[in-house]
Amino acid sequence: MASPTDQVDSTIRVVTPENIAFEYRVAGPFRRLPAYLLDLVFVLMALAAIIIFLAFAVGLFSEGLFSFLTSVLWFFLTWFYGGFCETFMNGQTLGKRICGLR
Repeated sequence: MASPTDQVDSTIRVVTPENIAFEYRVAGPFRRLPAYLLDLVFVLMALAAIIIFLAFAVGLFSEGLFSFLTSVLWFFLTWFYGGFCETFMNGQTLGKRICGLR
């Protein structure tokens, strides 16, 4: 059994092929929550801006098409925002970059 003074290790050690070791501090849930909330705000702002555009462009003609496009847009923004940002922004979303996480 572990002694009460043992702590959970919050660092990760990465060894490169050149045998160079890096130690990173792992971000816990309370450091990640503000980044997630910021990302949620950015996604909702983007969704609101595109919905307003779609309301004027498509909503005047077909309410069903507007609802369909809004649903598809919501799906793509919520599913692919994180992957897209982390692929093209060096492993960070906008919220992680603002909060200093990677």
